[in-house]
Amino acid sequence: MDEKTEPIEISLIWYESDKEQVKPYLEIFQKELTRNPDAPFSRELHLPLYFFELHKGEKFPEIKIDGQKAIAFIFTSSRLIANDQWCSDIEALRKSCCVVPIALDKNGLGYSALADLNAIRSTDFSRDYIQKKSVVLWAMHEIYRVINDAKRDERLNLFLSHCKGSNGEALAKRLKDMIDNSTISRFFDAYSIMPGVEFDKSIRDSIEKSTVIAINSDCYEERKWCQYELLEAKRNNRPIIGIDMLTNGSDRSFPYGANIPVIRICDGFCDCDLLDVLIMAVKESIRFAVEKQRLKKWCDDSNEDFQICCNVPEPVFLIGKNHGSINVLYPDPPVYDEEKQLLSGMGINAVTPSTIDKRSVK
Repeated sequence: MDEKTEPIEISLIWYESDKEQVKPYLEIFQKELTRNPDAPFSRELHLPLYFFELHKGEKFPEIKIDGQKAIAFIFTSSRLIANDQWCSDIEALRKSCCVVPIALDKNGLGYSALADLNAIRSTDFSRDYIQKKSVVLWAMHEIYRVINDAKRDERLNLFLSHCKGSNGEALAKRLKDMIDNSTISRFFDAYSIMPGVEFDKSIRDSIEKSTVIAINSDCYEERKWCQYELLEAKRNNRPIIGIDMLTNGSDRSFPYGANIPVIRICDGFCDCDLLDVLIMAVKESIRFAVEKQRLKKWCDDSNEDFQICCNVPEPVFLIGKNHGSINVLYPDPPVYDEEKQLLSGMGINAVTPSTIDKRSVK
């Protein structure tokens, strides 16, 4: 494998005395950023994730940067010693990658080598489990920003696609409030479209640069604007996640609302449910960015001409394409033969990096 192959690598660093406090965070990071070994054929995000524990009297760990980009999260607290050599090593690390402090307590905000950097503050969140998930959500947003070379104030935008007058609207409003208290941005039509501006243009312009959260309540899939939003997201190859909030069911499942990650949220949802939704949305945004870079690099290295799709290709992918067959490269794992044959019959020659046979490419 070539050097600098992975689009990003992530390091988590903590002091030995903070090990027990940090452990729950590490478990959530590992769950969200790496593949479950018991589900090797899943389409989960799978990133290089490294753990480093600092020990009193020992050298700061040598962190080799092998990815195209890198980010290091350093957990700080009143227990972290201001070792001169460690401070010097952290300053050197800041020259080679993005460094983000995570303050475990108020005293963690003033660690000398990181004092000029804004920290993710765990103390901003009161309840314990909400605190852990919120910190990881904010950290994942920084990972997304680094992958996409985001400018200083550039944020991920989440498009809240929902049906008015339903339990989906209630969830959308709660998500809006939570997003407004985070570093993420959002589009909520009732608040984001200025008076006198055309609906379709505002919606289309926002979707082109957003991750869509499709809140599927009983009336969602039959509404024109909800269908329009899903189709625009698919046409633009945008990340989409679905929220299943059906209570009485639907007489027709909109076919272009499929082929996406889905989470089930029931009425009576709580803040933990909202965080699960936002983490899934940021995670899918990261996956799209990572897979796009991986697939583009594969095409560049192999000199093959493919159209890149970050999901399994589907018929909507043909919209706006020339008639005849097209060669599409999508992420592993490959679909089963039956689905591949169906796609082939529609003129989509779909392959993954692990299955491609160059002799079959037309």
